[in-house]
Amino acid sequence: MLELDIPDHTLHGHELPDTEFVPTVEAVNSHHQAVAELPPYEVHVVKRETIGEIEITPRAEYSSELVYFSDGAIRELTRGTPNARYFGQNQSDFPISGTDALGTGPKGINRKIITGLVELGYNVEWLHHQGRHAEIPTDIDALKKMGHFLFGKSVGRSAHHQHALFDHLSTFGGIIYDDRRLLSVGDSRGAMTGEAVDALAPQYGRSVLFSDYIAACFEHSPGVKNIPNLLRIMIPREGRSLGKLIIEKAIEVVRTGNTDEITDYLGTIDFHPMNVTHELAWLWPLMSGDAGKYSKAVPLDAVGVRTLEDKDVMSQQESWQHEYSKRRGLRVINRDGTHLDLVREQQVRIDRFERLLTVVNERDISVSGVPHDEMDKVIYGQDSESFAA
Repeated sequence: MLELDIPDHTLHGHELPDTEFVPTVEAVNSHHQAVAELPPYEVHVVKRETIGEIEITPRAEYSSELVYFSDGAIRELTRGTPNARYFGQNQSDFPISGTDALGTGPKGINRKIITGLVELGYNVEWLHHQGRHAEIPTDIDALKKMGHFLFGKSVGRSAHHQHALFDHLSTFGGIIYDDRRLLSVGDSRGAMTGEAVDALAPQYGRSVLFSDYIAACFEHSPGVKNIPNLLRIMIPREGRSLGKLIIEKAIEVVRTGNTDEITDYLGTIDFHPMNVTHELAWLWPLMSGDAGKYSKAVPLDAVGVRTLEDKDVMSQQESWQHEYSKRRGLRVINRDGTHLDLVREQQVRIDRFERLLTVVNERDISVSGVPHDEMDKVIYGQDSESFAA
């Protein structure tokens, strides 16, 4: 196994950046090269259409739109807007950008994440991946267009869509937040795409003030010959984790009589034929090392947290940590879990964003102005042992 020279700075099991850390000349040069090598992609929003009914709660309003892009993509957008009369000045000036883990859609776990963040006081713009709303190929031209998307999947293109969306919202969305400064979240594929959102932000005159990514997968291609071995290890390991999650939820329902935990997760996987087709097309691009290419171009002053699961065979932890170690503001949390255990991290993330909002509002400054030690408290809590693996 390749030995990587990763600084050993830990607090209660968490990887921490050195407070005196300064990027090396090699890291700076490597970053500049990575930025220069990012492939260009021109795309903009053509139009947005509201779909479905607006949902209003005492704390927030939720709506859905179809977003039509100039490259032909049609993606659903879930918008969460805090109720200003409820939150007053205690809501965030910075919106949260997010997108889906592989196979998931607007319902289930993604809706729980969105709701949890919005009802803290954050505007959330969650751009779901192209799937059930994609054009059904009824003629040769539509079939060619479908082939263009099926064989052109890329976390970079997906991230360009997210930035193009904020450009459009800035012009036509009637937004009251600062679209030039984003917060960003994502799990699995969403985490991989998030790396590209961070990397591409400067191209759009935008910055990602804080990013929170969980269980990013392949930093580099594992190689075709290694895939059978990965599957041999992954399938039983993830199967056991899924079984444990189901049992835990069932026990909770029996104990409390509350079925919300079950019903809330129903619909997490979108089985619409067009969605399944597009999601299967994502498998190889996600394993191609596309995400690693963009992570190398993430600004060296990036601030945020990356959660990795020790038993996640798709994670390639050493490679990710090697890249993260070049950025003083990125903290790495290692958990004792598999890929599916990212489900257990959602409340931890909600708590983290609650602390982030409190610190920013109390200091009346941007995220980038929060001192390093205070950001540690935001990420790990006052007692970081409570988050130990």
